[in-house]
Amino acid sequence: MILLEDTIRINATPESIFTWLDHFPENYCAWHPDHVSCRYTSGNSMQVGSILRCEEYLHGKSHTMTLQLTHIRPLERVEYRMGRIGGGAFEVRPAAVGVDFVAQVWLGSRLPVLGAFLDSVVRLLFAGRLDMLRKHMTEEGRNLKQQLE
Repeated sequence: MILLEDTIRINATPESIFTWLDHFPENYCAWHPDHVSCRYTSGNSMQVGSILRCEEYLHGKSHTMTLQLTHIRPLERVEYRMGRIGGGAFEVRPAAVGVDFVAQVWLGSRLPVLGAFLDSVVRLLFAGRLDMLRKHMTEEGRNLKQQLE
């Protein structure tokens, strides 16, 4: 499994972060200039099983992602699945001042031996795209900090 992670300190409360997440479709386009659209196609905000459809530009190409909320720990963590290719999470960790906002994306296979081999191939063939995704995640963190402080 390939894990991409970005952490940023935000001078905000867990409640304000989760209020922002609770209104994710409304906040999505303002979060990053490469974000195009986001809406629930099934379920409601912050409900396990709900499905979001988001469109954004990554490495110069339009991508539409279907995200299913899989786990919610109020004021702490939201996890989602992206089809069969991976998933991700948003986590809020209390800090001395404010919170650490952690965004995670995981991609690849969970198969014991074959998965590790396939992940190595993906890292090799798509290193540039993975770097662009890391950069995008860092920009999202900075933008969220700016919006909430």
